[in-house]
Amino acid sequence: MLADPARWSNAYSQLSSVAPEASLHLAVLDFYLTQEWYSLAQQTGAENCSAFYLDRSTVHHINSGTLQHTLRKWLLLPQQGVVKQCPILFIEGHDEGTHHKLVLLDYVANRVFLFGASGLHGDDTLYAQWNNNRLWNAICHEFGWVRHNQKPSAFQLDWIQVCESSQLPANI
Repeated sequence: MLADPARWSNAYSQLSSVAPEASLHLAVLDFYLTQEWYSLAQQTGAENCSAFYLDRSTVHHINSGTLQHTLRKWLLLPQQGVVKQCPILFIEGHDEGTHHKLVLLDYVANRVFLFGASGLHGDDTLYAQWNNNRLWNAICHEFGWVRHNQKPSAFQLDWIQVCESSQLPANI
């Protein structure tokens, strides 16, 4: 999968963002996290990982209903059998923006965590705006996981990113 030029060419074209005082381009970060996850999955076996990482392209295809292969194939999981419930991680954001969110879908706790959501929000507004459980439900369906009667609770956590370090108090 990583050898596909469509996967790595965008990250390669943005390598200049890997420099002091530059904002790391989302394509580079996503490719790096994807490569790290696949390395771990190949070493330990994907079914033994404590979480799964989905690259942005896969998340887009799941949300749009255009995933060409099964999610099991993308995650290097056996095509048959039970997939243990574990967190799903991915980055949500746009290439042209500098503010991205790390999203963690916790199926066991029935919770969604959005790290880097620009302030703590007391409701699920931000989560509902961009996802509204499409991805959550598609993954449940793909793996045969039983859905809770209630929608997942979303927690939007302000996670100050390096590019925003000027917002930190001076005494830190």
